[in-house]
Amino acid sequence: MASLAFLVVVEGQDEYTVVFANGRGFLTYWVPLGGDVVVLLRLVWAG
Repeated sequence: MASLAFLVVVEGQDEYTVVFANGRGFLTYWVPLGGDVVVLLRLVWAG
């Protein structure tokens, strides 16, 4: 089991970016109205 701390940045009303691994990883996602589904928009890893 691993533990990981990350930062969530609000990009717009329904769009968020998670920054993890000391700024090497970025995950952008969209949560439509109602929050029943999450849509992955972009995943970047600079290893």
